[in-house]
Amino acid sequence: MASLKDKVIIITGASSGIGAATAVYFAELQPYLVLSGRDEGNLRNVAKLCEGAGLSSERILLITADLSKDEDIRQIVDNTVEQFGRIDVLVNNAGFSEYASFTDTSLDLFDRMIKVNIRAPFYLCQLCVPYLIHTKELAKHKVRVNSVNPGVIVTPFQMRAGMTPDLYNQYIEAQAEKQPLGGAGDPIEVAKAIKFLASDESSFITGELLFVDGGRHTKPV
Repeated sequence: MASLKDKVIIITGASSGIGAATAVYFAELQPYLVLSGRDEGNLRNVAKLCEGAGLSSERILLITADLSKDEDIRQIVDNTVEQFGRIDVLVNNAGFSEYASFTDTSLDLFDRMIKVNIRAPFYLCQLCVPYLIHTKELAKHKVRVNSVNPGVIVTPFQMRAGMTPDLYNQYIEAQAEKQPLGGAGDPIEVAKAIKFLASDESSFITGELLFVDGGRHTKPV
């Protein structure tokens, strides 16, 4: 079993999709989970699922945060250290998109996508690094940095971005022709990859990009 027991793990975008699946999948391994997202109600539901998987409520910290705001990003790190005293793993999972043509994309929308998808992960890493280094030096291990690259995964992300249910179903069905393994992936399949990279099972792996896309990246464009 992956060695996540008692590790303090921050997961952003934990209120739905891949983030929620990762939180619940991790829960049975008995870590300390810091779950961040914009939807407080959904976060509470995910926390209940984590408790149902055997993780006590004392090991779960919920932080409602908007990653387009620097003060909310700082709050995630500050509250984590205040509650649990350290940070062992950071899962930068949150993402934001909204469907619009080039001419219809406002600068406000563009700025928000850049802030959430690029700036926030950078800033979170920057804030967490001192704690990660401290933790790893105590354990005589270096900080490892890896990335999981999901392909088409069945989550609410596309429809929240503006895709209609009919178009979404067509989109999912079309994936069978676009990737060697066919169809679309399940969030739990991504969660398993994240678990591997977050645990000591991957202790000699760093700087890697792990594709979880049914082989889509191997096909010509």
